[in-house]
Amino acid sequence: MNIFERIFEWFIRWVFGTKKEEPETETVIETPVETPDRYYPPRAFESYKFALLVGINKYAMPGADLNGCVNDVHGMKGVLAKYHGFDPNNMMVLLDKDATRANIVDGLNWLVARSRAGAELMFHYSGHGSQVLDTDGDEVKDQLDEILCPYDLDWNHPLTDDILHNKFKQIHPGAFLTMVCDSCHSGTMTREMKPPGVGCACGDGCDCKTLSRYLKPPQEIANRQMKAFDLGRIRQKPNKMGMKQGVGNQRHVLLSGCKDNQTSADAYINNKYQGALTAHLLRAVALNPKADWYTIHRKTVNMLKKAGFVQDPQLSGAGDLLNRPIFGG
Repeated sequence: MNIFERIFEWFIRWVFGTKKEEPETETVIETPVETPDRYYPPRAFESYKFALLVGINKYAMPGADLNGCVNDVHGMKGVLAKYHGFDPNNMMVLLDKDATRANIVDGLNWLVARSRAGAELMFHYSGHGSQVLDTDGDEVKDQLDEILCPYDLDWNHPLTDDILHNKFKQIHPGAFLTMVCDSCHSGTMTREMKPPGVGCACGDGCDCKTLSRYLKPPQEIANRQMKAFDLGRIRQKPNKMGMKQGVGNQRHVLLSGCKDNQTSADAYINNKYQGALTAHLLRAVALNPKADWYTIHRKTVNMLKKAGFVQDPQLSGAGDLLNRPIFGG
């Protein structure tokens, strides 16, 4: 290094100073906490996604009230908007006294009228379910129609699976319909309130109540069904709400609350009343909203078992529908 280079180096150090070298340290990368919001930001609203959401806690019939159905609807509405692009303005919500038979049928008509190729349609029902004897002869295997129980339930004029089926078959063949039914349609298990503390997060000795979402028919209706049992006309079968046996072109996904010999719980979960199916379904969806229905169903079942609920949600539909991302991703 010649004299001029030394002078230049000295000048640079005098003007700018000498940066002190930092000791080498190991780089630590913070592992992010696994929360749905971190990985799945809210979706932009999409114009052709529509939902009918029905939740009934308060019934006109004395002694039939539930606790968690309205919370189910609010939770479902939030998840659909946040993760799947459903505009709240495109969701019809019917709660308690507004969820009459007439209003639910009108809501189904509203939903069907918005079907077109590529449309995503959602029908979520949280409330009581039950069964009545079939009156039109289409239930060859068991002679029973499954019913949803609206606020103003009339046992002689029920909202049957036949009505749902007739509505659903009007949907455009290129549309996608999902129905989540958080109720039960069989009376083969106990219909009474479970002991305090069962099926809730509070542990033994709490005051929380877990209810069945099966509504016992009046004695006259029950007597007809028991007579049919005695005659061997009725056999247990899987829940098929809106999915008629032998119909090969049924193009919707159904997730129901439990098997035929189980009940769907209305329970105290995470400090509020909810349907056991809906609460764990929403959790599974929020953790992985891009998953297919097979994955979401499996995750929901596993979480229900881990939480101590004895119910197995039933998933049905064509394979290509179950393999696609839920609600279109």
